Amino acid sequence: MKDTLYKMIHAWTSAERFDDLTIASLSSALSLPKNRITFFMQDLIKEGKVVRIEEKPLRFMSKKALEELYGTPVNTDKIPRFDAWLASVQKEPMDFEKLVGYDGSLASLVEQCKATISYPPSGLPLMLTGETGTGKSFIAQLTFEYAKNHSLLKPEGRFVSINCSEYANNPELLSANLFGYVKGAFTGANQDTPGLLELADGGVLFLDEVHNLKGECQEKLFQFMDQALYHRMGDNKTWYSSQVRLIFATTEDPNQVLLKTLQRRIPMHLKVPTLLQRGSLEKIQMIYMLFKKEEQRLKKRIKLSPSFFQLLLSYPFPENIGGLKSTIQACCVQALFQIDEKDEMMIEAHNLPATILEHASIDTLLKTQDSDWIYIDELDRNFKNEYSTTLLEQNAIHKLAQTEDFREDALHIANALFQSSNSNKASAFENAAFTLVEKITQHYHMA
Repeated sequence: MKDTLYKMIHAWTSAERFDDLTIASLSSALSLPKNRITFFMQDLIKEGKVVRIEEKPLRFMSKKALEELYGTPVNTDKIPRFDAWLASVQKEPMDFEKLVGYDGSLASLVEQCKATISYPPSGLPLMLTGETGTGKSFIAQLTFEYAKNHSLLKPEGRFVSINCSEYANNPELLSANLFGYVKGAFTGANQDTPGLLELADGGVLFLDEVHNLKGECQEKLFQFMDQALYHRMGDNKTWYSSQVRLIFATTEDPNQVLLKTLQRRIPMHLKVPTLLQRGSLEKIQMIYMLFKKEEQRLKKRIKLSPSFFQLLLSYPFPENIGGLKSTIQACCVQALFQIDEKDEMMIEAHNLPATILEHASIDTLLKTQDSDWIYIDELDRNFKNEYSTTLLEQNAIHKLAQTEDFREDALHIANALFQSSNSNKASAFENAAFTLVEKITQHYHMA
């Protein structure tokens, strides 16, 4: 039985089901008395197989599974604070790993960004479209970081950004900033000045809100895209060259605001989905990341009331990620002096802006009034557990729906998932999955 207990601890640790690794949960899962589990646990700790997490409730994790998960040796049998230990061993994410949904809703978009910036010999122009606040600028920055990390750019190449909307009423100044100008080109041009195309040579030039480019500037730009050559403003004789990768972004329909001749030179158009289209799981991860930054800035542990969290999660945020970020920062300002006896910051529903509170339903508030506070690190763990379930469900439904024998089971799982979408435990899915596993086992045994 001790071996069975260890196998369960190892499997649950590997699946990052950290909250389930308590004496009570293990006792219930194995139908063994708690004192029996405790007795076996002491042996497993002595044998160096299990490490004890000192926070209450006490949890017990497989050393081997932790080492495999995080690539670092566990040379102790006690960890005082698991979150602190985790922060010390986790590697810094690289380029697109920083993007919520890079392996989820944005997986296809990320792969196309990588392919576009990598296309021989010097990448292809890329257009990102989507609503305000969806993260187009961040994706452009990460595309540059990816190219840098994979030696696709010159070592000195940099990311240069310009927001074309700032020059909507002064197209000549925008042209001067893009292409540079010579002394005397216009009033105030007291010396020769390089443009952004020259400054971004060997790197990436990102033109945000590109729909604000006037037709004349668009023409100059597509001429540069054809030959990598351009003139500075005020000098039509001297040619300058720049090997720069171009990324464009707009909130408008390119077909309505850009010259066809420019559009033809941008082969890849990618639409960034809205926050609402990304789904609840990715929104939870964004909430976690944004609050984690505020924790680090304030040097305070933050906890959320359940009603606050549910209202934040259910609000559609027309301003997308930008709106979510500003709301979270505003709530932290509101709750700056709401500190409990543990020196922890408490954020409650009344800290939310009036627009979100007006959107709230009485039912949401009643459902959460007796629930416990939610700590920020708990959001991350819950996200990972839910996300691994989501991947399993997608793969299962896709594969099984293609197999005649299991088509009904795939439909059953899909229905179960729909019914359990608002449940943290997703018990309907688990029951359907276990039934399916039994059938698959029997199928392969008979085969």
